[in-house]
Amino acid sequence: LSQEWLASTGVRITGASVGTRAQMAELMALHAKQPLVAEITKIPLEEVSGALASLDRGEAAGRYCVEF
Repeated sequence: LSQEWLASTGVRITGASVGTRAQMAELMALHAKQPLVAEITKIPLEEVSGALASLDRGEAAGRYCVEF
């Protein structure tokens, strides 16, 4: 990671916004006992708008991975 790039672009690294350190440690312990599984659908770049609309409507079964 280039410190020069970070300074010149004004990027801020703040960490995760999904919980406290204790909550994340608890989640990792749960995952160690039984791995968490997420459905991932690969889509071409042309389908990104439709995928975002699906996410917005709450219709997505899991995550999308854009292949290009």
